[in-house]
Amino acid sequence: MRRTLLIVFLLAIMAAGGLYIGPHIAANKGYVLIAWQSYTIEMTAISAALIVLAVWIGLWFLKKLLKSALGLVSGSRNWLSGRSQRRLQQAFRSGLIALNEGNLEQARTQLKKATGADFSGLNYLALAQVERQLGHEDKAIEAWQNARNNNASVVAASIQLSRHYLSHQQPDEALLILAQLNNTHQVNPQVIEQYAQALVAKKQWVTLSKKLNDWKKHLSKDQLQRWQEHAAQGTYAEIASKEGAYQLKAMWEQQPRKARADVANQVAYVKQLLSQSMYQDAEAALVSFQKKVLINELFPLFKTLRLPNPTASIKLIESWLKKDPDNPELLSTLGYLAYQAGDFELAEKVLRKAMSLRNDKHDVLLLAKVKENQHDSKGALALYKQCTFD
Repeated sequence: MRRTLLIVFLLAIMAAGGLYIGPHIAANKGYVLIAWQSYTIEMTAISAALIVLAVWIGLWFLKKLLKSALGLVSGSRNWLSGRSQRRLQQAFRSGLIALNEGNLEQARTQLKKATGADFSGLNYLALAQVERQLGHEDKAIEAWQNARNNNASVVAASIQLSRHYLSHQQPDEALLILAQLNNTHQVNPQVIEQYAQALVAKKQWVTLSKKLNDWKKHLSKDQLQRWQEHAAQGTYAEIASKEGAYQLKAMWEQQPRKARADVANQVAYVKQLLSQSMYQDAEAALVSFQKKVLINELFPLFKTLRLPNPTASIKLIESWLKKDPDNPELLSTLGYLAYQAGDFELAEKVLRKAMSLRNDKHDVLLLAKVKENQHDSKGALALYKQCTFD
């Protein structure tokens, strides 16, 4: 409302001014003379003003015309560019759908059309997957290499390339690919997994142990434990194969106290003793390492013992059972050791209690073997049937 009143007010002032000034201009039109060398132009001031106004309007119109023409050309270019982009997007979508439908040839055709667009490297990753499934390993490697050129897909492509080389027993190539990643990418848990696998494949146990110290913050407790066991077991296996099992025991005793107290080292050491069939030494180590408390990583190794008289192990597990009499895993392990010792009465007793607390086929099979040794064929057959139909 205020704007309308203001416009009306201004128009009124202009009209009044025109009525007042108009007669003066009509009476005195003024005179404009333009001289340039031998040429002269004469006109009234009103004519000059009208010409200037006409030129200004002409220039304004020309500007608008040029702007519209440029917009039309630019729009055509954008339209063509947009159409090309839509065609690439359609090829990418069709390729992914064909890949998931299992139509690999169609997927390959469509994804190759989409290689010229920027899909954050996803188009190359998908194409590599297709080429690999078709058996075109060289083309798959080429696609992964292209995907590595995109920051968004460099980690994924490097992991896939590393897996490919490791599956073909080429750990050096895998390490080369992973080493080219920047420091931030190299602490990615999946990259660490590939790096560790490559070091295991090359049996570089010392290097793996050193790397694990840098990777501690980036791995879960289970992952770190697993790779520490690999490194320790590889080291001990190397010593045992070169210098013998007894040298392995001597080396263990020479280890610093901190290393001997490390669970991963303990597990690797016991496993190596077991692999060398040094069951008596393995039992002694298991009992020694778990004097104060049961250790989850070590406890399952009791069942790998092959001893006719595992007295120390049985005594230790019975002491734990006094504190936790309804622990089915303790009962099952005691049943196994009793079976190894030929104490079938104890084995049957603890295995039946374990079976009342949980349903485990291994316990049932072991009890069936106990029954066989007790010459109870009928009871053994019933237990075997129970395993068959469960």
